[in-house]
Amino acid sequence: MKRTLTLLLLWIHFGAFAQVDTVRFYSDAFGTDREVYVHLPDFYAFQAPDFPNPFIYLLDGQHEWFANPVQNDIRYLQYTHDIPLAITVMIPHEDRNAECAVQEVGHPQALHVFITEELPRVLQKYSPSKNRILIGHSFSASFALYSFGLNPDFYAAVFAHSPLDELGSSLKSIPHERYADVYLSIGSTIRTKDGWHRQRFDSIVAPYRDQITHIYTLPSAGHTSLPILANARMLSEYYLPFSLRTDEIAAVDLNYQLVEAPMIVPDEMEKIGKAERLFNRHYPLQVNEINGIASRYYASNYFEHAEQLMKYGIRWFPNYYEFHLFLAELIQYTEPISAIEHGERALELYDRYEKESEDYLEYRKEIVMFLDSIEP
Repeated sequence: MKRTLTLLLLWIHFGAFAQVDTVRFYSDAFGTDREVYVHLPDFYAFQAPDFPNPFIYLLDGQHEWFANPVQNDIRYLQYTHDIPLAITVMIPHEDRNAECAVQEVGHPQALHVFITEELPRVLQKYSPSKNRILIGHSFSASFALYSFGLNPDFYAAVFAHSPLDELGSSLKSIPHERYADVYLSIGSTIRTKDGWHRQRFDSIVAPYRDQITHIYTLPSAGHTSLPILANARMLSEYYLPFSLRTDEIAAVDLNYQLVEAPMIVPDEMEKIGKAERLFNRHYPLQVNEINGIASRYYASNYFEHAEQLMKYGIRWFPNYYEFHLFLAELIQYTEPISAIEHGERALELYDRYEKESEDYLEYRKEIVMFLDSIEP
């Protein structure tokens, strides 16, 4: 049975469609209109409505020098598959010091209410999961620890870069069983770098070092550069279990052939089902994971396994034309009518999302030629 490798190459073509939404609404907590910037990841446009999205809340969204490099770190680590395709919510401050300075540990401040009560309501349309990280720097790092201690069930983890304001009180307010989800960073001891914060930070954190295991010391980092240097490492280490979750599925040798034969299709899909986790919660495979596993099945002629995985992919990414196209290729001889339906759906989606691509007309011609070749 002849297989169309040109279509396989088309199938693994990378599509992005990342976008930024500005969400503006009236905040009861602040008594005024506020806005946040919602950075949607690659492939978001193709997701099923119930796909559970991780969220990264980034404080200091008004500082481009901070927010943009951190968002670049996030996007790069998503591209390298080190972290999931989380949605980043940049939260700008109108008065940073007033909003982030910890006034009383244990008492809900306006920004805490804004993040934990108001934002979830307006962001519900993005299908958020309960995997939520809060990231802050300096004053906003101190606030992040305070907010985490006040409502630890709301956050999956907190990243605090060079916190100092009410640091001891905030750490004390965090339940001991959640210290594993606290990530701290501090910069150089040099006075002109992060020396002023470092000296006090070390003395305050010293009693917690056996309990808080994620403390990152960057000897060359300045106070302002610290979050840019530390954040990528903290994210990649926090999400390490995620990045390894499919390593044991369809392993291949240097010739891209399966090291061992997969189990029968139902058992192999059950194995994949067990990998659909983000820590202790359900999180479907992402496009890159589905692509990688299916291409490995395909390269070793396990076409039924690839077919089932494409059906799985369409369940979670129904608007991703390449999954429909590859499934059509896989079933063109066994289920030609269904293959035509998926091929036509692929063409419809391709026209919707890819018209601006450089090779649009060339690839469209290949899809049409493939559809014409199917004999119902």
